[in-house]
Parts: sequence; structure tokens; C-alpha cells
Amino acid sequence: ISGLSKSHAMTGWRLGYVAAPQDAINQISKMHSFMVTAPNDTAQAAALEALTNGAADPVEFKQHYQKRRDRLAGAMKKLGFEIAVPDGAFYIFAKIPAAFGSDDFKFARQLAHEAKVGVIPGQAFGPGGEGHIRLSYAASDDDIETVISRLGSFMEQLN
Repeated sequence: ISGLSKSHAMTGWRLGYVAAPQDAINQISKMHSFMVTAPNDTAQAAALEALTNGAADPVEFKQHYQKRRDRLAGAMKKLGFEIAVPDGAFYIFAKIPAAFGSDDFKFARQLAHEAKVGVIPGQAFGPGGEGHIRLSYAASDDDIETVISRLGSFMEQLN
């Protein structure tokens, strides 16, 4: 069981696959048909292309993601966020600086409205996420720089 979100930068496509003996596939199919809808033709064609001709893509993507992760994490640390640097995802889960309280929903909403930067409030991931935000670095280098600039201006205004 796997997917293409990370290996082939198909985040949001929600496309995966299962390779198993026919008996297992038969049982999985019974549940699958009632749990999800089928992917669209475009997603299936993109997955076929990724699996047929994209075997080397994950190595190249990993280098880009690490660069973006390190750039964004470094900038956020300088702005006062506490960050556990991820090894296997393209999201940063950051603790909001104490000076801004622990209302991650309020912080995320204000960040979206005032700085035009979208993040997910940490509370969406359970009680342990309160006081944190999650943001993705699966974006272009230019977008990462824009986020850093906007986040820096936002934090400066709040100070």
C-alpha cells in the first residue's frame, strides 16, 4: 500500500495503490467501494506517467524539499518559532512564539487575513497540537521566499 503524494509530488491528488494477492484485493475492494470514490481520468493518467517514467523523480524532489525546508525552518526559528525539523514530510509543525499566546486558530486566521499566508491551526491535529501551526513547503522557491517575507512582516507588526 502506498501513494504518490510525496514520492512524485502529487500532493492533494489523493491517489494511491495496493499490490497484494488476489484474495486480499478482493477483500480490500469490498470496503474500498463503499469508502471512497474513484480518481478522475487525469489523476490516473498522471499516476501512470509518474510510475512509468518518473522513477528518478523522488531523488530530485528530495533535494528541492530539503532546501526549502531548511530555508523556511531557519527563517521561522529566527522569528521565534520552535520547530521540530521534519525528516519525512513536507510540512513544518511550529510552536507559536509565547508572546502571541497559544490560540493557534486565532493566530492562523489573523495570519491569513493580514499577511495572506495560509496555515493549518495545530488544534486540527488533536489536543497536542494546540499552540502550533502547520505549513507546507511543497511550493516553489519563489513562494517560500514570499511566505518568509510576509511572515516576517506579520511578526514584526505583532511585536
